[in-house]
Amino acid sequence: MIIRISKYLGTREPLQVFLACLVMTCLLGLVDYITGYEVSFSIFYLIPIALVGWYSTTIYAVSISLISAVIWMYADLLAGQVYSQSWIPVWNAIVRLGFFGITVALLSGIKDHLVNEEMLSRTDALTGVNNQRAFREWLSHHIQVCGRYSYPMALGYIDLDNFKYVNDTFGHTTGDRVLLKVGSILSSSVRKSDIVGRLGGDEFAVLLPNADLTGATSLFGKLHQNLLNEMRMNSWPVGFSVGVAVFTTVPNSDDEAIMIADKLMYTVKNGSKNNIVYQVLPDNTQPCHVAGDTGVRG
Repeated sequence: MIIRISKYLGTREPLQVFLACLVMTCLLGLVDYITGYEVSFSIFYLIPIALVGWYSTTIYAVSISLISAVIWMYADLLAGQVYSQSWIPVWNAIVRLGFFGITVALLSGIKDHLVNEEMLSRTDALTGVNNQRAFREWLSHHIQVCGRYSYPMALGYIDLDNFKYVNDTFGHTTGDRVLLKVGSILSSSVRKSDIVGRLGGDEFAVLLPNADLTGATSLFGKLHQNLLNEMRMNSWPVGFSVGVAVFTTVPNSDDEAIMIADKLMYTVKNGSKNNIVYQVLPDNTQPCHVAGDTGVRG
């Protein structure tokens, strides 16, 4: 029962979670009153508090803790519990509130830690963009969405030209700076709905959901130029071979999509380098090359 409730609350908004758990707390108070003060019911108040603390916000968790402490106090008093001093039930409510507060703080700390760990497991440590695992998950998600609504999507595969030369000549520290700059420029040059990922080494990918050939050409052209400008500013002899697959019908899987874009990239890599090649699939089987004027060769 608790597992089903947790799954339900996990899909709700914070306010909806709070209101649902508020109803649960009131019901617990009613049962606590009916069973009388001799039957301990304290552990059950932690259930709605824990649910709000995990699935809602801290302010709602503190609020439900305060409400639970007050309901618990009045349930005891209405059930006939007699205290030697009038301040004792208030004191007990404050102690319970403190206990609830500690529970909320611990849950909040655990949740924040798990969120941070999840973020780190999906983020490339050097560049800060999505790592390969996260990028593939986003790609699979958008393949389903674009397929459901018949939206086009574009996937660009980017490989750095002469990166090994930079590492060998200037050192790996400079190589890391190049990769960091590339990740930063890719992230700042795309739309909020677009996904940037580092697939490994000096290879990056950019996913444009709901983008046709016109949109892909415009964005990748700008992105390519931004990258080249940064390389020139730092006197880094690096170019970018880019293969862009524009899917009018979505591929069957993320593996298929990446394989197609990767193959297009290699048509540039094995040719003049530092160019962009586009191909519309499945309508057009002929790649369209767009040259990049960089002066970087080899």
